[in-house]
Amino acid sequence: MILNVLISTYGSRISAVKSVFREQNDNVFYTLVHQCELNNDYSETVRDIMKGRNDITYYPLYNKGLSKSRNKAISVAFGDICLVMDDDVTLVSDFYNIIVKSFNEQPNADAITFQISEHPSGRLLKDYPLKAQSHNLKSILKVGSIEFAFRLKSILKAEIVFPEYLGAGTNLPACEEPVFLSKLIKSGVKIFYQPIIIAHHPMLSSGKVFKVENTLLCRGVAFREIYGKIFGLAAICYFYVRNFDKFELHDKYAFISLLKGYFMSQVERDKFNDD
Repeated sequence: MILNVLISTYGSRISAVKSVFREQNDNVFYTLVHQCELNNDYSETVRDIMKGRNDITYYPLYNKGLSKSRNKAISVAFGDICLVMDDDVTLVSDFYNIIVKSFNEQPNADAITFQISEHPSGRLLKDYPLKAQSHNLKSILKVGSIEFAFRLKSILKAEIVFPEYLGAGTNLPACEEPVFLSKLIKSGVKIFYQPIIIAHHPMLSSGKVFKVENTLLCRGVAFREIYGKIFGLAAICYFYVRNFDKFELHDKYAFISLLKGYFMSQVERDKFNDD
């Protein structure tokens, strides 16, 4: 099987992307999508990265938004399986064998999510389930893009893309992953979880705190996209109660922000991101 690792990077962060690449393997290729700043020249850095390697394909992109980068990578991807990856992650040495074996053991799986550990602590990045399972519209809320591998033909057939109005680089800076995965599930794509570590990520700060309105607006948007009009409101109420102690905004304003996101139309989302 051919595995294509789809890496997204932005601006000067490309200088650190070498840490993602492992020893060359005839069955592993890397697609590097680099969102460039127009006034900077990265040609020397790119030449250094690709020196001595024939397994890297480089695509410059002159826009912003992580979802746009993901979609570009998928549109130019090749091979049997793709792995979504960021520029600050280190793959384990046998990641190829782990991923290919997992897909071979689950022939009905269109996509599989894996575990990521923290570096240097070695702790798991989050509280993952202990056993393998199939994903549903609840479990996908905790999935990050860098945990996600998929059969390319299955995703292309589904014709589902990352929502470009959500994610880093937009004014609605999160939740693109669960919205994307929910659309895949609704289209019939089968997504499973495998409790095996495939990569290490730099240590994160402990606990997520919601400090600004935009971090809640995007969640309001996502809950409606994932669960629809009625269950989306129920999800917002549950999220608000469950995370009450994490809001640094005024309590009522936090709830209002979630509702504002929920009621945003597509036109309003586009205008909000253009501001």
